[in-house]
Amino acid sequence: MSIISDLGDVYHIVPRFEESILSRARTLHPVWVRANTALAALTPPGDPITRPIGGVPHTTAMLLALLDGFTGLTQAASNSRSTLKQKLRGPAQDRPQDRPAEQGLVSGAQEHRGSRFR
Repeated sequence: MSIISDLGDVYHIVPRFEESILSRARTLHPVWVRANTALAALTPPGDPITRPIGGVPHTTAMLLALLDGFTGLTQAASNSRSTLKQKLRGPAQDRPQDRPAEQGLVSGAQEHRGSRFR
């Protein structure tokens, strides 16, 4: 496929939410790399494409680093949430008063009624 048709795929992704923004960036990266390779093959070689954001020229390597960094941060946050949920749930399951009655434990009121009124 040509770079222009691949860019069409990039522009079809509307970056409104986190998922679509990341999808567009992931789709853009290989196209951007191919475009830079094509520019470097010209005579005289063309400069690589950069995108100034906040006055800083971003490159394909920076885009990839941002994607990898974001993925790493979201994975770490997800792992932290899972660990926290396990810690919050774990001790409560070990306490006898928190176990369901189906496991053979009955409350004091049930035990009292059963023994006194029979």
